[in-house]
Amino acid sequence: MKKLLMLLPFFLIGYLQLSGQTNENDSKKWNQDPRMSRVIPNGNYAPLPQTENIPSKNKNESSRIVTTTIGDFLVGPNILVHPSFGSQSETPITRHPTNPLIMFGSANTFRGGTAFSTGVYVTTDGGISWSGSDTLNSGSFNYGDPGPVIDKDGRFLISYITLTGAIGASYSTNSGLTWSPTLTFTGSTTSSDKNLSGTDDIPSSPYYGRSYTVYTEFAGSYTNRILISFTTDGGVSWSAVAPVSPVPSAGHYHQGADIKIGPGGEVYVVWANALTTGNLTEDSLGFAKSTDGGVSWVVSRSNADNMNGIRSNNLFNNIRSNSFPRIDIDKSGGQRNGWIYASTSEKFIAPARDSADAIIHRSTDGGTTWTSIRVNQDPPGNFQYFSAVRVDEQGGVNVIYYDTRNTPTKDSAQIYVSRSIDGGDTWTDILISDHRFKPKPISGTAGGYQGDYIGITSGNNKLWPYWCDDYSGIYQAWTASVNTSSTPLNSFSLNSPAVSSRIVTYPN
Repeated sequence: MKKLLMLLPFFLIGYLQLSGQTNENDSKKWNQDPRMSRVIPNGNYAPLPQTENIPSKNKNESSRIVTTTIGDFLVGPNILVHPSFGSQSETPITRHPTNPLIMFGSANTFRGGTAFSTGVYVTTDGGISWSGSDTLNSGSFNYGDPGPVIDKDGRFLISYITLTGAIGASYSTNSGLTWSPTLTFTGSTTSSDKNLSGTDDIPSSPYYGRSYTVYTEFAGSYTNRILISFTTDGGVSWSAVAPVSPVPSAGHYHQGADIKIGPGGEVYVVWANALTTGNLTEDSLGFAKSTDGGVSWVVSRSNADNMNGIRSNNLFNNIRSNSFPRIDIDKSGGQRNGWIYASTSEKFIAPARDSADAIIHRSTDGGTTWTSIRVNQDPPGNFQYFSAVRVDEQGGVNVIYYDTRNTPTKDSAQIYVSRSIDGGDTWTDILISDHRFKPKPISGTAGGYQGDYIGITSGNNKLWPYWCDDYSGIYQAWTASVNTSSTPLNSFSLNSPAVSSRIVTYPN
C-alpha cells in the first residue's frame, strides 16, 4: 500500500503530461492579463469544414432607395459572404489598391472547442459573388484578430495572434486560395494583443509596397505600448518589432492600434490611451506619425485628443464593448487631401451625449491639432458602438456602426453608415440593415464577446459596410453595397419654347 501511495504522484504527473494539461500554451490561457481582449476558446481541436455553406435566412433580395438631405442612396440587400455552420465575428475588410473589384474580408471563426481561426472571404467581381474558407489553410488554427491587407502587387497578407500568443502573419500569392506558413514576428511575446495591418499603396511614396502591422504588447521590454513590424518583400520576412507609442503615463496603458498610410507615404498610427483601473476607460486618443517608413516617429503622443470611451463588460445584453480607434486618410486628391480621421465610440462627455455615440476625431494639419465631432444624428438615448471609418475615392467620409435607435427596448441592433461630404462638419445617417438582431455573447468564447471590430471599404462609387450578426441563427459576416454616385443635372438655361408656351402632342 505504501508503495502504491509513493507511486501515485508519478502516475498523476504522467497523466497530466499525456493529457496536455501542463502544456505551456494552456497555462497562459488561464493567466491572461484582464486588459487583453484576446478570444481564447476552450476544449479540444475539431476539424473546420471548408465546404460548409448553408442557405441565407435573409429572404430580402431587393435594393432600397434611402433618401437623405445629401441625395438618394441605393442600398443593396444584405448578403452573407460565406455562410457557415461556425460563428464569424470581428470583421475587417480591405480592397485591392488598384482593382476595386477585388476585396478581401476576414473574421474570427469559431466552431467550438478550440477550433478557432481567421476566415478568408474574397470577391473578384466587385461583390457580385464571394468565395473563401473559414481558415487560412485547411486545419490551420490560430487565436484570431485578423488584420488583412492587399499590397501593391496584389499579394494578400494577414496578421493574427498565433497559437503561442505572439503576433504573426501569412501571405498568399493566389488571392487567398493557399497561404504561407505562419511567420512569428521577432520580439513579439506570448502576451501580444489586438493587431491591425496596413500597406503603402502610394506609387510616389519612397516606401511604396511596404506593409505594416501594429499591436499592443502586454509583456517584455515594451509592456503596455504599441509596437510595429513591417515587411518590404510581400510578407516573406518581417522586421523585428519596435515601439511606436511612448512610455505610458502613470495609471495608463495603450491598446487598440490601427494604421494607415497618408498621400505622401506618411505612416499614421492611432490607439486608445486607457486607464489601468475600473472599466479600463479609453481616456485619450494616442497618435504617432512616421516619415521614414515606420523606422522612427516624428510624433508620438498619448494625448492627441480627449476621449471618454465605452469600455465595458456589459454595454447591454451582457456584451462587452470598447472604444479602440479606427483610422483612415483622405487620399482623394481633393481639397481635403491628407486630412486624418479616427473613429471611436464614446459616452457622456461632449460631443457624445449618452452612453454610446459614434465619434470622429479629425486632424486637418497632419496630426498637430484635432477636433472631435459626433457622427450619428439620432436623438439621445441609443447605443452606437464598434465604429470604423472609410474615406472614399471622392473624399466622402463614411463611418459604420451598430445602432439600437429603431428598437424601443434598446436591446436589438442594426447597421448604419453615417456619411459626410464636407470633411466631417455635417453628417447624414443611412440605414444599411434590412433586418435587425439581438446582440448577445458568442457561447464558448471570452465573456461578453460578440466581436471587437467592424469593417468598411469602398470602390467603383460604392461603399461596402462589413459586419457580423446572428440573424441567420449564428454570428456570420454580412455585407451590402451602397451606391454613392450621384448624377445631378448640369446647369442649363432653357431658351425655347418661350415661357407660358403650350405644347400639344398627338397620339403615335
